[in-house]
Amino acid sequence: MTDKIVAIEDLTPGKDNWLRVEWNIGKRCNYDCSYCGRDIHDNHSEHMPVDVFESAVDKIYTSARMLGKEVRISLTGGEPFVHPRILDMLQLMKSKGINRISATTN
Repeated sequence: MTDKIVAIEDLTPGKDNWLRVEWNIGKRCNYDCSYCGRDIHDNHSEHMPVDVFESAVDKIYTSARMLGKEVRISLTGGEPFVHPRILDMLQLMKSKGINRISATTN
């Protein structure tokens, strides 16, 4: 018996074909949870401009295609759904060919 970890494996089929991105799209949040530090949430920060978001999505998608991978994006924050254009942003990702989208939300 050894006290060292030899390997940890995720055997999810197909996961190696994904470029997985966890993306903090801003600090704005409508809650003030005790477990969430001020460095990752507040209720006054500016929202990410949609043109900046679109440019980044284009770069992510292009990079994934060059690697032969599918894109999987998880949006975090703050609270992604307080962004006034979140539905447009979700639609934008889908229109660019990103079909695996999730969000960490309150």
